[in-house]
Amino acid sequence: MGIGGLVSKANRERKQLDEARSGHEENIADEFYALKGELDAARKEREESQAALIAQIESELTRFKENLVIERRVREETQSNIFRMIEDIHARLQAEIQEEREERVNMNDAVLRLLEDTCAQIDRALSGPRGSFR
Repeated sequence: MGIGGLVSKANRERKQLDEARSGHEENIADEFYALKGELDAARKEREESQAALIAQIESELTRFKENLVIERRVREETQSNIFRMIEDIHARLQAEIQEEREERVNMNDAVLRLLEDTCAQIDRALSGPRGSFR
C-alpha cells in the first residue's frame, strides 16, 4: 500500500471517528436536554408545591387571626356582661338595704307610737276616776 492508500485509509478512519464522535455528541446533547427537562419539571413542581404550601399557611394564619379577634371580642363581651350583672346585683342589694332601713325606721316609729299610746292609756287609767294607785 502506498502513501495514497494510507492517506485514503486515514481519511476513512477520520471520517468514521468524526461520525462516531458526532453521534456520541448528539447522544450526550440529547441526554443533557432530557436531564435539563427533568430538572426544569422538578423545579417547577417544587415551586408550585412551595407556592401551594405558602398559600395554605397564609390561609391558616388568616383564619387563626380571625379566630383570635372573635375570641377577644367574645371575652370582652363576656367581661362586660359580668360587670353589668355585678352592677345590677349591687344596685339591687343597695335598694333592698335601703328598703329594709326604711321598713325598720317605720317599724321603730310604729313601736314607739304604740308604746306612747300604751303609756298614755296606762297614765289615764291610773289617774282616772276609779281610783288611783298612788
